[in-house]
Amino acid sequence: MRYREDIQTRFTARHKACIEFSGDVKGRLVLDVGCWIGWYEKIMVEKGCKFIVGIDLDRSALRKTKKGFLVDRCEFVCASAHKLPFKPGGFDAVSMFDVLEHLPAGSDFGVLSEANRVLNTNGLLLVSVPNNHFLIKLLDPAYFSIGHRHYALDGIKGLMEKTSFNICEVKYGGGIVEAISMIFLYIFKHLFGIEVPFKSFAEYLRRKEYQGKGFATLFLKAERRLSAHAR
Repeated sequence: MRYREDIQTRFTARHKACIEFSGDVKGRLVLDVGCWIGWYEKIMVEKGCKFIVGIDLDRSALRKTKKGFLVDRCEFVCASAHKLPFKPGGFDAVSMFDVLEHLPAGSDFGVLSEANRVLNTNGLLLVSVPNNHFLIKLLDPAYFSIGHRHYALDGIKGLMEKTSFNICEVKYGGGIVEAISMIFLYIFKHLFGIEVPFKSFAEYLRRKEYQGKGFATLFLKAERRLSAHAR
């Protein structure tokens, strides 16, 4: 089967875990950094958020969002996480799921500072990153090929502190199946351009992993303390 990339086929167990970690979004203004093809936006609108803006630099992915669904209370913008084109204090929450590890090394501080700037008083930052676990790094091809970063809790706590966030919730999810699934995705998507064999069964196992205590993905929820630029 030829590889497809749309909201229906690309909604995985990790995406579901991100949705669940977001909690109640009813009536909130949300900015989603690194929206890709809009899976998060679709669910957030269904869950009752007041309005959500998704940003990404991948124009082809943004075109797919507009073809995938057209809904009220949602907008997509081609923009960079390094310089958000929004006024200070405009959002109740900013999500960055699977984003920080893909940014240039050393740019985390500036990106998180920008997130702080556009959040209102007591606004929430929602983040997921690969956990700095030796086994997860060992099973991550991108870690060895392109320096795909993994984050330890102590390190990201320090980063949050420097950018004026107070961490209020930490959770781990996923395990060996999550890591192996990513290896298969790299192989079959990038090398052969086809879907991963036994994908449905793999997703079943991934969901089971995320329902328990995991170690592959690190989720953090942090509250804005004050503007990082005002320090």
